[in-house]
Amino acid sequence: MCAARPPEASFSSEDLERFSVLSCDFLAIVGADGNFKGVNPVFEQGLGWSAADLVTQPFTEFLHGEDRAVAEAGMVKCWADGQPTRFDSRFRTCDGGWRWLSWHIAGVQTAGVQAAGVQAAGVQAAGADQNLYCMARDITERKAVEDRWQRLNAELEARVQRRTTQIRRYAEAIEKMQDGFYLWQLENLADARSFRLLVANPAAEQLTGVSNAGVIGKTMLEGFPPLFETELPETYRQIILTGQEQDLGDVDYAAPSEEASTYAVKAFPLADQCLGVLFEDVTERRGIQRRLGEQREQLKVIFERAGVGIARLTLDGQWLQANDKLCDILGYPLAELLQTDFQSITYADDAAADQTYYRALLSGELETAALDKRYVRKNGELVWCNVKASIIRDQQQRPCYFIAFIEDIRDRKNYEQTLEQQTEELSKANRLLAQTMTDLEKRNQELDEFAYVVSHDLKAPLRAIANLATWLEEDLQEKLQADNQHQFELLQRRVQRMENLIDGLLAYSRAGRGQKKVEQVDLGQLLNNIIDLLAPPAEFTIDIPPQLPSLQANRAALTRVLSNLISNAIKHHHQSSGRIEIRCQVLDQPYVELSIRDDGPGIAPAYHNKVFNIFQVLQARDKVENTGIGLAIVKKTVEAEGGQIFLDSQVGQGTTFRFTWPHQA
Repeated sequence: MCAARPPEASFSSEDLERFSVLSCDFLAIVGADGNFKGVNPVFEQGLGWSAADLVTQPFTEFLHGEDRAVAEAGMVKCWADGQPTRFDSRFRTCDGGWRWLSWHIAGVQTAGVQAAGVQAAGVQAAGADQNLYCMARDITERKAVEDRWQRLNAELEARVQRRTTQIRRYAEAIEKMQDGFYLWQLENLADARSFRLLVANPAAEQLTGVSNAGVIGKTMLEGFPPLFETELPETYRQIILTGQEQDLGDVDYAAPSEEASTYAVKAFPLADQCLGVLFEDVTERRGIQRRLGEQREQLKVIFERAGVGIARLTLDGQWLQANDKLCDILGYPLAELLQTDFQSITYADDAAADQTYYRALLSGELETAALDKRYVRKNGELVWCNVKASIIRDQQQRPCYFIAFIEDIRDRKNYEQTLEQQTEELSKANRLLAQTMTDLEKRNQELDEFAYVVSHDLKAPLRAIANLATWLEEDLQEKLQADNQHQFELLQRRVQRMENLIDGLLAYSRAGRGQKKVEQVDLGQLLNNIIDLLAPPAEFTIDIPPQLPSLQANRAALTRVLSNLISNAIKHHHQSSGRIEIRCQVLDQPYVELSIRDDGPGIAPAYHNKVFNIFQVLQARDKVENTGIGLAIVKKTVEAEGGQIFLDSQVGQGTTFRFTWPHQA
């Protein structure tokens, strides 16, 4: 059972009128339709709206868009259960501004009585369940104060955050720095034994080998008793008393069961009788310094026992220091040499070049100068030396002195002289070779002319014989017997073979001797042109890859080689149909390898070398017309271009000719 609803309060018209007029709060009546029914004078004065402006207008239309949802929810709840509701919202004033109002809304039973004192502009308030009585107070100033407080609070929090971040960064820097750091506090200014460790970074533990966890919070006497065997604790106390930081230099310290290490220590005073101590382990650095000292001693030994002359000279060229080897090279005792300068013992013909390098070093134009020159030994003898000299400068780049390395190169000069003589002899041999080549070219030209004449003189009677045989065959065709007809055909083939043989000999004599013209060659296009010219039977398949490179090569020579090899693969095939595969592989510059593979009868290994010999054939010429010169021309052409040709074949397994061909990238 729900509890009985308490009776609503009932007001008279006079009560309502007096209440609304005297009230300092904004009062309004909102009907069940959500529209204003009336407002009191304070409402009009405070917000600038007249009752006429508001009546019949929706209450929520005057609220800020961000506040409407809360207001509507409260009003709906008030209508639903009759319970008062509160909320804050911004209300639009007549001049377009906004005022913050704190609302208290409740349903009030009016029993149909007009809301006296509330300007309803002739509108009667409805029944108690339909009207809301709204009371509001202006909290704009309070909201402004709250906003200022929130801004100040946010600014304060930001400052605190920045300071916290700064402190954290300092702490992180101390944690991450590679130098060790201890923070000590002197609890009793009069007693150095009262130093207590407050903070230690990880680097301190790593450098000293002393666990931070074991010493933080302890006194110096408890954590680092060996320090009290030194003056360091008292020095720390004096730094706090004087307020002056101090570089303590190198301090040796050994943790229990540890070897002694050397630390470079700096101490500085801090607030609250605290002392900061920064230190780094310089044990290795000091070791390096000791080793450098040892190296200086070693360099001294090297200087004295070097296999080349070493000297130090003033900027004027006076010898300051010289090793024994230099004295041996120049033939001077050390005491006498140090009384001279390098200019006085330089051979006169080399003095000008020597001075040029000398001035370039002094001006900074050269860092190091190297030259061959001649010195005049004490006995007057000339000695060839290779001199490498550098100028040594101080930190301000001011020249201080010269360092010179002087090597006796008489043996090298003798060798160079011998080499020059041999070079001259070689030059003479080259000139003789050039003359020989000229003579050879002249002989080759004469050979070409001879081959052409012989070819012409031999071909002329052959053509006459061929023509005569043709005429006789035509005239006697009906009278010739089969044997005679075969003999005429045999005669014509032999004449043609002889003519082909003459052409082959002429081509062979010229192979590799023509002028080489290197040009851009599209390999795919070249192969297609060759195949079109050869016109292979339709039963033959020639496989060419779709992507072939372009070469910088001798087009004419490459065409001759490919034509011969592809033609041979077709002509010497043992069947009427066949397959030929052409492949190209790019090798290391500057070569490619081309291969022509067929599925013909193959060649026995015993004939692999013979097929490249001139006039060598594998089948009788009457069976397969062949001069035996083609592969010889191919081999000669490939080798003339700087390539090589190979044969891979077995009887019954086809034949592959591979050859390398130069090309320019």
